[in-house]
Amino acid sequence: MKCLVSDSELNAKWEKNNYFRKYGKPNTYKFFAVAAESYVATAIEFAAHFPQLYSTVKVMLSFVFYKLP
Repeated sequence: MKCLVSDSELNAKWEKNNYFRKYGKPNTYKFFAVAAESYVATAIEFAAHFPQLYSTVKVMLSFVFYKLP
């Protein structure tokens, strides 16, 4: 997560895009909290806006969504 927080490309995209809440920017812990919340609450939008970050969080959380019959 520390590498992601300091990634200039991700930070620039975060600034331009209004998908993530701004309070997640200041530090690694808040960044992870916002990413995890977004993964669970709005997974489809998260994957569309930030596919690489979405994949990273998916692996970290080891949580897969299943469609109900």
